[in-house]
Amino acid sequence: MNDVSLPSSKAELLARVQAERAALEQAIANSSEAQLTAPGPEGWSAKDHLAHVVTWEQILVLAHLQGRSFAEAAHMDEATAAATAHMTAETGLNAYFHQRDKNRSLAEVLADFHRSYRRLLSVLEEMDFASLLAPRDPDDPHGQPLIHVVIGDTYAHYREHRRIIQALITSRT
Repeated sequence: MNDVSLPSSKAELLARVQAERAALEQAIANSSEAQLTAPGPEGWSAKDHLAHVVTWEQILVLAHLQGRSFAEAAHMDEATAAATAHMTAETGLNAYFHQRDKNRSLAEVLADFHRSYRRLLSVLEEMDFASLLAPRDPDDPHGQPLIHVVIGDTYAHYREHRRIIQALITSRT
């Protein structure tokens, strides 16, 4: 996370989310379908990165902010969720999601990309800032505040993937 300080209000949080999302959308705005769907050196296309952002936004909203199960939030059946429970994003979940979503059409991914963001903003706008500062796990009052997860799956995530997508698109021009 490049922003050293936490947002001091919900308005500041929303401003950071909206600014980084606008930058991400600008990065893809004038790109061709070929630029957005051609795989990069690691095998992921810009479209795949956008699908990845959508997945983690949905997990943020449904699991972390609305208290639903990880399986429901990640669109997994319970058996798959149990089989992947030991994984972290770095140790296989991202690869699992990429494998699951890589054959989706660009139009479908872009529609989800916009729909997911609108839902995220709606949920964040309805939350009070104090609840975002509360521990992520209510059973651990000294644990990490929920706002860290929000930042990690929104503006910090948008920035990370915008840079990757810009490099992919630039290599295709």
